[in-house]
Amino acid sequence: MRQAAQSGEILDRILGDALSNPLLAVRDRRFVQELVMGVFRQRRLLDFLLKDFCRQRPVSSIQDVLRIGIYQVLFLQRVPDYAAVNEMVDLAKRRASQSQGRFVNAVLRRIVGKRCELKAAIERLKRERPAIGYSCPGWLYRRWRARFKEGELRSLLEWQSLKPEIFVRVNRLQLTGSELLQWGFEEGLTFEPVVLPWKSGATVFRLPSGAGMASSALFRRGGFYVQDPSTLKSVELLDPQQGNRVLDLCAAPGGKTAYMAERMNNTGEIVACDIVPNRLQLVEENCRRLGVENTTFELRDGTEPDLGSLGLFDRVLVDVPCSNTGVLRRRCDLRWRLSAKELSRLTDLQGRLLRQAAQVLGPGGRLVYSTCSIEPEENQDLIDAFVKETPGFVCVESGALMPHRDGVDGAFFAKLIRA
Repeated sequence: MRQAAQSGEILDRILGDALSNPLLAVRDRRFVQELVMGVFRQRRLLDFLLKDFCRQRPVSSIQDVLRIGIYQVLFLQRVPDYAAVNEMVDLAKRRASQSQGRFVNAVLRRIVGKRCELKAAIERLKRERPAIGYSCPGWLYRRWRARFKEGELRSLLEWQSLKPEIFVRVNRLQLTGSELLQWGFEEGLTFEPVVLPWKSGATVFRLPSGAGMASSALFRRGGFYVQDPSTLKSVELLDPQQGNRVLDLCAAPGGKTAYMAERMNNTGEIVACDIVPNRLQLVEENCRRLGVENTTFELRDGTEPDLGSLGLFDRVLVDVPCSNTGVLRRRCDLRWRLSAKELSRLTDLQGRLLRQAAQVLGPGGRLVYSTCSIEPEENQDLIDAFVKETPGFVCVESGALMPHRDGVDGAFFAKLIRA
């Protein structure tokens, strides 16, 4: 994990430096983001292909430069070969030395000359060595291969290597869906309504291009919130009512908090908690922008007994920290930081959060547990164990959204009732 973090440092610096430049055009910002995220997404495949062009493993900074170069040559159609090679050579010279620049030049020119062979090799790898062809960590590939049939597994691998779509939820505390379409059109934003079999009301839209989204007046005034449809399911299941007292135990970044406030029409009370100060601040900022008025914010460790000082709640949402294996196309760097050992640590944390949350649910109350993971240990297995060891709690509904099947990010949800 340490090696993975180190290997991404130069990419993080490049992305941070580029996006903080106020002179960078919106189109160029999108290109930089696509380039860096694409390299993270395809990292294992890129390293495998590079081995045949390097006698020994390059130093970390030059390996990252080569990853960026080969990604442009093989995956980005709009970048001319000469431009990709020249930019990477200049970057290598600035980051290392003249000799490293010459080395990068030689490697990338050979790759350009073998582009057709390399693209054919990638297709063979997808068939014969899928973990490499789809750039999936070996330990995760072995887990999925043991659980899914061949067709499902291949669909899942294809999904996690794709660029994610942009979805938004119209904020009905501010405007209607028709107003979003109209005002978005006036600002050059094209929103496409999305029909979901498990979601009532036209509140979710697809945004084909995110260009200018964050700087739009519509966004700044809180007209919409960027949110994958899968994240709405847990709130639908919680079904907070007007006048309810609701706890959002792990609230950051605040999308579910705001959606609950919308469904409650800003009545009742929501207590939004998080353990990290800057993440809790993000929840406050998002709620303020979206016009949420019924929420208070608490810096709390949800695993500690002092959670009981908040009193009892009618509804509790426990959207726990998880492995994020359901959102790997968005969190594309995570696959290189996650491990089987980390998964074990997370399930222990999730169990402690759930047990503490159960203590503050009033009689007859409703608790929803959710993750953006597709791993059984974090989901149904954990719920089954909790119900078995906790008298008075019944799981009345549970399920999962699978990305390769449902066309949205992966998510798990379980509704529990306290008798």
